[in-house]
Amino acid sequence: MGPLVALYLNPGAQIGLHIQRRRKSLVTANHALLTAMNVEEVCNLETMKGRCRWNSEVIAMTSARWGRMKTGRCLQESSLLAMHQDDPLFLGCYKDVLPVLDRECSGRSHCEVRVPNADLDQIESCYPELERYLEVSYACVKGRTNTIK
Repeated sequence: MGPLVALYLNPGAQIGLHIQRRRKSLVTANHALLTAMNVEEVCNLETMKGRCRWNSEVIAMTSARWGRMKTGRCLQESSLLAMHQDDPLFLGCYKDVLPVLDRECSGRSHCEVRVPNADLDQIESCYPELERYLEVSYACVKGRTNTIK
C-alpha cells in the first residue's frame, strides 16, 4: 500500500496536504497557493531530480504520466512515427502513475527517480517493446516531515 495523499481546500483558501506513509511518518503542509509548479520530461537513461528550494518545503506531486505522450525532447519525429501516428498504442498512450511518484517523492524535500524504473516498467501503457518516458509535475509547499511513534 502506498502513501495516503489528499489535497483539499481549507477555510481561508489555503491548500492542505497530508501524506501518511507505511513507515509511520506523517507530513503536513499548508500553503496559500501552489503556484511554483515544476514540470519535467524524463527520457530513457535520465533521472528525475525533484528538489525544493528551501529546507522548509516538501514536494507535492501533482501529476505523473508514463508512456509516449507526444513528440518532443524524449520522442523525436521519425518516418516510423509518422507511419503509426494514428495508432493509439504507439503515440498518445500513457498511464497515470501518480501513486508511484507519490510514494517516491511526495512529502520529501528532494527525490530521484531513474528511468528505466522497475516499478514503471511493470505498467503497460503502450506496446511493451516501445521506449517510454516519464512526464511529471510537482510543487514545493511549506511543510515538514514528523515521525510518528
